[in-house]
Amino acid sequence: MKPVLYTFLITASLLSCKSKDVDLSTIDIFTAGNSKEWNIVENYFSGTNVVEIEPCFADDTAVFSKGERTGEKREPKYTWKKNGNKCSSDDPDFELYYFIDGKTIIFFSGDLSQGDGDTWQIDLATKEEIILSQSKGTPEERRLHFVYKNATEPE
Repeated sequence: MKPVLYTFLITASLLSCKSKDVDLSTIDIFTAGNSKEWNIVENYFSGTNVVEIEPCFADDTAVFSKGERTGEKREPKYTWKKNGNKCSSDDPDFELYYFIDGKTIIFFSGDLSQGDGDTWQIDLATKEEIILSQSKGTPEERRLHFVYKNATEPE
């Protein structure tokens, strides 16, 4: 009788398992839990997407990472990688820190408490695509559009 009971319990527990969709935090969408590289498909300002008209921007990528642990905290880091097509001989990659608060992301190079941040709205954040914007509907509108670099590869 015991083997039948065990078989019934195991079968019942397996049948009751359902796949669950998990809501990821925004930082986990950006970093895939640690670090994630994105293609920059749009860098829009002053009415122009420079990625389309300047070949040196065509292979640029962005890496969002949770950063290194320094003391008791981690400093999330954003790296803009220039890759092979440089706009000039001195066109280095650059790194900034970032802070996500709800639907806002702030990029900064020094101490955020000193007000040196650059604030963007998060218009879209999925595992495959991110869209950030500033000054929507004005002549100074800015937009960054990222697409997951390895969208055809499993994460």
